[in-house]
Amino acid sequence: MTQLIDRIKKMSLVALLVSMLATSADAVDMFLSSTGNNTIYRIKDDGSYSPLSTSINSPTGITFGNGLFFVNSGGTKIVSLTWDGIVTDFITSGISNPSGLAYGRDGFLYIADSGSNTILKADSNGALTTFATGLSNPRGLTFDLQGNLYVTNGISLGSISKITPGGVRTTLTSGLNSPYGISFGSDNNLYVTTQADDSVFSVTLGGVATRKALGIASPTAVYLASNGELRAASSTVGTIYTVFSVAQITPFSQGFNSPSFIAVPEPSTYILGFTAVALLGFCRNRKLQKSK
Repeated sequence: MTQLIDRIKKMSLVALLVSMLATSADAVDMFLSSTGNNTIYRIKDDGSYSPLSTSINSPTGITFGNGLFFVNSGGTKIVSLTWDGIVTDFITSGISNPSGLAYGRDGFLYIADSGSNTILKADSNGALTTFATGLSNPRGLTFDLQGNLYVTNGISLGSISKITPGGVRTTLTSGLNSPYGISFGSDNNLYVTTQADDSVFSVTLGGVATRKALGIASPTAVYLASNGELRAASSTVGTIYTVFSVAQITPFSQGFNSPSFIAVPEPSTYILGFTAVALLGFCRNRKLQKSK
């Protein structure tokens, strides 16, 4: 038994190393929806990019969960997208101008439905229920590690709402100037873009907002990269910038057509998959050896 456990440990380590190498070789840092040319891009951590799909009409919100991407299409439906670029209708009715998307750890897809000023959630079959009401032009969505959902409210409120897993809604912070994109960083802070003043803010989970960048024209997507760099996209310039200070921003990747939202699959998405394959292979090999 001890020898078997040792061999499983070794195989797990090998699988982990192989998966890390595979992830490094691909080096995909993020996926971006480009509304102006109907494209979803995969962007590597050196700024180079290639299309994953070019057949989704005016894509905006994008998120990753359960092995699939989910993308808003044309403001009328939500589609699923595989790693191979296969597009399938997921929700075709019951939504009104959806914006940001987020996939919860509970297995539901959460939708900022700006047309109805609500947050909807969809099960694995696309069946919709209402999760939260009383919002104002909700746009971006993101979860923290405790499962709380954060929503940017647009022009009239200029705030970020916090919604607990039980559906209790409070205002985390207000006074923002047309907030749009939002993401949760590995440093336990939220990052939000404000389109009307071309800025990026960090917001603590206690609600304290600090300006991080100024001068990104009509910023949309924002995220904290795996190397700790803060990046935000300009919808009008078509560029993703790296933010070094409030006054210092540098182009990271350029040439997009109205970039909108991002999705950043966790590295564990790759690692667990490769580890599982390796362990299954080991178990099958043991079974064959015993049958001989």
